[in-house]
Order: sequence, then C-alpha cells, then structure tokens
Amino acid sequence: MYHFSAKHSINTLVTHVGEDNNPHHTHVSPIYQTSTFNFPDVATGAGIVARTEPGYYYTRLANPNLDQLARKIAILEGIDLIRLQPEADPNSLVAGQVFSSGMAAITSVLFSLLKAGDTIVAQEAVYSATFTFLKEIAPRG
Repeated sequence: MYHFSAKHSINTLVTHVGEDNNPHHTHVSPIYQTSTFNFPDVATGAGIVARTEPGYYYTRLANPNLDQLARKIAILEGIDLIRLQPEADPNSLVAGQVFSSGMAAITSVLFSLLKAGDTIVAQEAVYSATFTFLKEIAPRG
C-alpha cells in the first residue's frame, strides 16, 4: 500500500498518490465498470444514499475511480502547499472534484454559490458557453 510522503518525486506521486484506499490491496487499482453498487443490507444502502454513511450507490454520482482521480489531481496541484506542511494530512489541505465536462463544472460551481435573487455580472469574453448559459438558460429572478 502506498504511503504519501512530501519528499517523493513527481514521478512517484503521479504513479501512486491517491491509490492507497484499495480494499482488495491490488497492485494496480481496479477500474469499476458498474452503474450501481450492492449493499450488505437495506439500512446500509439507505445510509449511503442519504450520505450519512460512506459508500457508493450509482456511478454517475460517485465511484472509487472518480474519487481516486480527484484526489490524485488535487494532491499534484497542491504539492507545494503540502510540502510546506509535511505533518498535515494531505486530504485536510487539498480536495478536488471531477466532472464530465467543463460546463458541468461551471454550472455546479454557480449552483453551489448562488441563491435565488443573486446577480451575476459577466463580460462576453468569458467562455462562450458560460455566457450563453448565463444569458439564455439560467433562470431569472
């Protein structure tokens, strides 16, 4: 199992970081090619769906591979910050989220930060699909 060290080279980090949460201890992390996940019982499944228990139930919402990729990118992007605080758990310093497209990321950020009645000021020079979304698709207050 890989143990993160801020002293590791970028080559080691690219290869191994984020791959230490493998329940079957395989040498290479498996690719989870499933749409849904099983639960040991109904109560556990209900907890996972309600997000009161850790786990996965539907791959479009989350799966181990997406979490691993997000963690790997966050650590690689934040390696300078992590190296400044070597005693800290890297997961407490950096985090990431992956999306299927740029517009999925942009709309997720907007929806998470804005509430009804908020105003967005944007220039036309922003990414054209973002401007179109803001001008023509986003609900108006």
